[in-house]
Amino acid sequence: MTLLAKRCFKGMILGLMLFVAAAGDCPMDGNMGMDPDDPNNPNDPNGADFAAVLTAIGVHVQGRLACGDGIIVYTAINANQTPFGPDYIVPGDTAGRGIANADDYDADSFAVTGKKIALVRPADVGVTIYDTDTDTKVDIPTTDIRLKNIPINNYDAGHIQADGGYVATQNDANSVADGFVVKVIDITGANPVVIPFTTNPGGSDQDTEQVMVDAETKTVVAIRNNVIYVYDIDNPGNAPTEFDVSGMGGIENEEQFAYDDGMIIYYENNTDRNVYVLDVTSAANTPVMLNGDGSTSANGRFAMRDGSYGYFYRSTPATGSGNAAGIGTLPNDTTPIIGSCDTIVGDLTCCGRFSHGETMASGILNNQPVWFIGGQDDIGGGDPLQYSVGTSVWMTLTDPNDPDDNLSVGDVVTNEAGNCLVFKHEINNDTSLGYVVLDAN
Repeated sequence: MTLLAKRCFKGMILGLMLFVAAAGDCPMDGNMGMDPDDPNNPNDPNGADFAAVLTAIGVHVQGRLACGDGIIVYTAINANQTPFGPDYIVPGDTAGRGIANADDYDADSFAVTGKKIALVRPADVGVTIYDTDTDTKVDIPTTDIRLKNIPINNYDAGHIQADGGYVATQNDANSVADGFVVKVIDITGANPVVIPFTTNPGGSDQDTEQVMVDAETKTVVAIRNNVIYVYDIDNPGNAPTEFDVSGMGGIENEEQFAYDDGMIIYYENNTDRNVYVLDVTSAANTPVMLNGDGSTSANGRFAMRDGSYGYFYRSTPATGSGNAAGIGTLPNDTTPIIGSCDTIVGDLTCCGRFSHGETMASGILNNQPVWFIGGQDDIGGGDPLQYSVGTSVWMTLTDPNDPDDNLSVGDVVTNEAGNCLVFKHEINNDTSLGYVVLDAN
């Protein structure tokens, strides 16, 4: 491996610096050997710095993370490292600010938009909206919102989802007073407003499998029995637009699909696990397969941002941390850019491979998408934090606590604005909260 660059990242706590290295001996686009801070290098996001902060705030190793508008929400822990409940910080904090009676809410099921947190009450499977600005809560009656269930794992498909001041929910039709399954909660005002969609998916009271909301197009997407239902928030009484994809492999519901600017990305429901994107803004559109070269996709999370997509692809050789990231921008990149690189060796040593990870997120840096990948849950697996600005070049960061190793992280997550990245890292074998505040311009 060739060490290409060492970039100082400002603002690191403990006065430590992070250094940037780029991959070698793998398919690139002709920029190997260039200084990443060189303004003529198209792989560098204009030489911009961003500060990575490693706190000592404890977070559960399998807990949930989320970013909002200037807030970071996470699964707090008890003294014995078991999950306690949701908590949050503002960048710069050294301890959680606390949510009253946090242990009344599910530790791994919450959604964040703006400065508000949608909390889930296990006692009655209801939803509470917490405003961090005013430190006030509103319990939504279960006659209006009674979730169909609470998924067990923190990133299972089917959790409540939020975007742009809206929270999408899947309800038990036999428990809510109106019998409607898909509802969105408008939390842009002082008081939450529940908006029910008056046509249940499939015209029945049966469960949906997952939902997403896109504030840009003011739509909610629900999945049931390999059919995609698209609801108009401004016209909740209208029947949804339907896309039946059962004849194209269906939709696999173990992974939460991603939805942004009217475009969804999902795995098909068969052993090939091909990945499809679908523009749901027109009923005439049909799904487009991304990995059309016949290779199979691996398990992993999706990310979408401003017409760009990312997911994990089965690479060759499938070693290191397991999955290679495939990224691209539509409509041109229907075959993803895959940086299937060699094992990370040389001056920086680490288990893992360039472009390989298990979790993915996308932010905005200098007005363009920037992609982040890391591990999942157990950080001891050696999945380094890596980033790319849309090419096959992935860059890593050294661990400030071990200059001979890369910074390993788990569960990379960004917010809807693209200016916050949050992740898990380890301090003395304890899982802690880390974050980056991006200059999203």
